[in-house]
Amino acid sequence: MNTLPDSSGAIKKQRSAGPLSASELEVCRRKGVRLAYDPVAVGWVNSLCIDDLAGTLLPASELRGAGSVEKFSCDALRALKYISFRAWSPEDVDVYVDLLDDPDVWEQLPEPYPAPLSREQALQLIEIANTVSTHRVRALNYQGDIVGQLRLQFHTGMSFLDPAVRQAELSYWLGKAWWGKGIATDAVRLFTALSFRELELDSIFAWAYESNVASL
Repeated sequence: MNTLPDSSGAIKKQRSAGPLSASELEVCRRKGVRLAYDPVAVGWVNSLCIDDLAGTLLPASELRGAGSVEKFSCDALRALKYISFRAWSPEDVDVYVDLLDDPDVWEQLPEPYPAPLSREQALQLIEIANTVSTHRVRALNYQGDIVGQLRLQFHTGMSFLDPAVRQAELSYWLGKAWWGKGIATDAVRLFTALSFRELELDSIFAWAYESNVASL
């Protein structure tokens, strides 16, 4: 479908025609046109487009915080449809143990495997996750199931960086049954995007073992 300029000279077309192209986005940005993210089309559209799909559009103003629209990548926004994060609860202890009581999972973690992980240890870890102020820990919900965890450990004043820089170290783990499905990739994209938006961070970094090709 051909694109038509609206009264302000910006790109306007039916929603079913798909997301704006790179050149159309450039026109919209140059004209100051308000954008919205379309989870159906998986891309950016003019917020005043003709909505012939009658679905939910996500206003760019709610997604970009103080920065540009690119604060949230299309990949991160797509993950919003099936990934979410929440604090651990003591009621999650059995799921926590089922996911984490696995030597293969601990092989990629810096701490030694407790072999086995008891419910008491799991409850202690959940309490630490929710009470220590120097980190943010969230359970990873994938399509209604808790499948793992992501954590930001906050750092300031590290010797190899400017002490004024606010940075955080990202770490995560998934239960083995959920490996190889691309969940961690999308979760990390979304979690980092949300973290930059919600926290006053300058940078996020992570470490991975050389053998962990997927995390690298």
